[in-house]
Amino acid sequence: MASVDPLMLTMALGALAALLLGLAGGIAVFRRMAAGRDGGRGSIHQRLRVLTETQKLSNVGSGQFFLPSGRAVWSEEMYRIAGLALGTDAPGFWTFPDIIHPDDREEVRRQLHLTAGGGGAFDAEFRLVHPDGGEKLVHGIARRETVEDSGEIRIIGAFVDISGYKSVTGDIAQSLTKAEAARAEAEAARAEAEAARAEAEAEAALGEAEAARAEAETASRAKSDFLAVMSHELRTPLNSILG
Repeated sequence: MASVDPLMLTMALGALAALLLGLAGGIAVFRRMAAGRDGGRGSIHQRLRVLTETQKLSNVGSGQFFLPSGRAVWSEEMYRIAGLALGTDAPGFWTFPDIIHPDDREEVRRQLHLTAGGGGAFDAEFRLVHPDGGEKLVHGIARRETVEDSGEIRIIGAFVDISGYKSVTGDIAQSLTKAEAARAEAEAARAEAEAARAEAEAEAALGEAEAARAEAETASRAKSDFLAVMSHELRTPLNSILG
């Protein structure tokens, strides 16, 4: 399989970063790339410079692992993402999982070995642990190919620093959670107000019912008193007549 053209890799990495991160810098990436193309026949030095600038703008590092030796070739941005000094020995295929967070390490190792064996493409989200203890959340993708000249197996990949992206989405999620909580609180307050108003109306209705009952009792007593008086007044003259 033919080796990857650096300019084509630049385009792929820029597109990947724009897709994953929604970076406004994606426009600047392609402008810089277009300016450095030199009609598609620029020098290797020029292409590598464009690649380096593109990766800086898009927070995308690239790396290659060669098998069976396990040696690694990293881009400048990949060194930055991993928190390593430029020029130091990049962790190779066999040691790369050592700089990954212990909770993510086995899954990354499993996918790397699966990719190396031709069982599929690498696609994982994991945390790189810096020598000073800091961390970077990374989304990595990689695939396997065979180098024509040497017959070596090469794993070529791109690693996107998504720490800032996750932070932004986390802030948005937190804001949404707070908004949902505020809305729920407002709905609870409204329900409480509705309940209080219903209770007031019930109390008012109860008061009216009590007043109506008292009025009915008063009328009943008045009626009873009237009938008693009338009965007495009628009995008195009748008793005289009968006598």
